[in-house]
Amino acid sequence: MTLLEVRTLERNEEDLWGNYILALKSSNFFCQIGWRNVVQKTYRLKPFYLVAYDKAVVKGVLPLFIMKSVFFGKRLISIPFGPFGGIYTADKNAKESLLLKAKKLTEEKKLDYLELRFPYLPDIDLPQHKYFFTMEVELDENPDVVWKKLDKKVRNSTRKAIKSGLSVTIDRRYLEDFYHLYALNMWEVGTPVHKYAFFKNLLGEFPDKVQMATVHHENKIIASMILLSFKETVISGWAASDKRYLNMSPNNILYWETIKYCCENDYKYFDFGRSMEGSGTYNFKMKWATVPKQLFYIYYLNRISEIPKLDPSNPKYEKSIRKWKKMPFWVTKLFGPMIRKNLP
Repeated sequence: MTLLEVRTLERNEEDLWGNYILALKSSNFFCQIGWRNVVQKTYRLKPFYLVAYDKAVVKGVLPLFIMKSVFFGKRLISIPFGPFGGIYTADKNAKESLLLKAKKLTEEKKLDYLELRFPYLPDIDLPQHKYFFTMEVELDENPDVVWKKLDKKVRNSTRKAIKSGLSVTIDRRYLEDFYHLYALNMWEVGTPVHKYAFFKNLLGEFPDKVQMATVHHENKIIASMILLSFKETVISGWAASDKRYLNMSPNNILYWETIKYCCENDYKYFDFGRSMEGSGTYNFKMKWATVPKQLFYIYYLNRISEIPKLDPSNPKYEKSIRKWKKMPFWVTKLFGPMIRKNLP
């Protein structure tokens, strides 16, 4: 193996990064420089965006952030608040060079561990966990082709939503309404919320790549979703709905109208987002003719001996989740982001 030169991305090299990931088959929305800008601007986390060069030619990149917390430890993550990250390269030497640099950073900064979130199985001999899947449906220029593949119950529920008078708009006008529903949903499941600024910065950073789908009932907004587009794929980033209207199936019409929009705008795939196998959201998404794709989270353990499990399924957090649900909504909305910034 020949180690390549690896250095931290300079501001005048950002176009090189952008051009490289656009040309790379395995790239995705979250490895864009814009995602770094959103995370840094919102939460002031320290980025280390590494680039592997071979004679001044970019051969691979690795986006990283340092996250430090008294409660959750100190770690180097690729990439926080997104389902996947990791090393982006088609070059074996670049992969090894970037991994070695990331390990050294973990050691030099005296961090607990390094976490790399791959959307595929990487050839890396390190501990891993496989709790999560992303759920993807293949699209067609004719939405009816996709419609016929859906589970019968999904189609019936979608028809019910239409008969109930629900309608969907796809634009960027309803961020405040989305955030209210999102914050309510997070409170109900006992999970801290992102800052409102996180989503505002996201829309501001990606004026052409971030949209919103919103469900209307009469003059009320009852469901909403933030959509992230990159190349041929649209991802459901975050979705929320008013549980008082669930009998009208707002989520069904939300996803169906979004799928139609994607078909009609020449996208090839719609990604329902990350889920844990066997969860309620996983089972819901399976009914939409999706193909589950395993996500592989790889760890270099530096100052700890076991892979951390920072998600609501960990029994360690059950008591905290119950307490969070009992707090007043305004309290969770105010203080949630202080905790959320430390949960990658």
